[in-house]
Amino acid sequence: MNPRGEPADPDYAERLRVEAQRWSGLGDERGERTNWLRSRIVQRHINLQVSGRPDQLWHEAAMERFLPPPFWGGHGLSLGCNDAGFERAIVRFGLCSGFDGYDVSPAAIAAATAAAAAERLPMRFHVADVNTLELPADRYTLALVIMALHHVERLERVCAEVHRALRPDGVFAFDEFVGPARFQWTPAQVEAANALRRRLPRELRRLPDGTDAGDVRVPDLERMRREDPFEAIRSDEILPIVRDTFRVLAQRDYGGTVLHLALQTILDNFDEDRPEHAAILQSMCDQERAWIAGGQLPSDFTVVVACRKDAPAARFPAG
Repeated sequence: MNPRGEPADPDYAERLRVEAQRWSGLGDERGERTNWLRSRIVQRHINLQVSGRPDQLWHEAAMERFLPPPFWGGHGLSLGCNDAGFERAIVRFGLCSGFDGYDVSPAAIAAATAAAAAERLPMRFHVADVNTLELPADRYTLALVIMALHHVERLERVCAEVHRALRPDGVFAFDEFVGPARFQWTPAQVEAANALRRRLPRELRRLPDGTDAGDVRVPDLERMRREDPFEAIRSDEILPIVRDTFRVLAQRDYGGTVLHLALQTILDNFDEDRPEHAAILQSMCDQERAWIAGGQLPSDFTVVVACRKDAPAARFPAG
């Protein structure tokens, strides 16, 4: 039986193969300007909601508060590490003295291993299915997942493993999509995204091939299961399961409910050095924030910092 109480999946191995192939190109995708998170204005909008400062990234605020220098130097863990650019920066900075990274993609792990070796960083990377991973107990002072937890099917098991693997004074931090499973957007969400997109000048609505992007639509469910079988597979269950497993120290929602849909694939049309384009992007950010603050829409993305349920009170005082 799978986590939803359904019969075991005879196609699991094939789904895993498709997933490994999907993640093999993530490093390149991160650099594409069509991704909504590549906007400087959007990023400052996110930073302000997460850290309170437009120039402070989420991990800087989280580590400043929950993993200060006296707790540096332990071992780090990353699930779905891909090419581990973020994790390499952490080791380079001295926050962790070493790192274990796991990813389903052999290509991603090869890239991470080569990059760490070139810098002579004490990091080890492993090709693994995170859903079935067994981790050493009481080993890590920092466990990270960056936009990979929504690809995990066996959430209960994986969260329990991370909890067991954390040291009592360790922290678990993640930046995640926690919106509708398999991107089955709500009608209110689609309507709001299209309201923003339809206001854009025609030149800002073009796809990379020059055609008009048109309206946002809910992805075909069967096609998603076939072509991207782990994408947002249980994204809407992440927060309840994490709260059942860990003690959550902080949660900072930052929207994306509308911006993700409205800007994805068309962001490259915006020149943020042009005042008129910058003003449009900022107005889109402000509108989404107003809708969420007013209760018309939830937030689809969040940053969470958590600790073990049995973490010492002196290390993580309540409140």
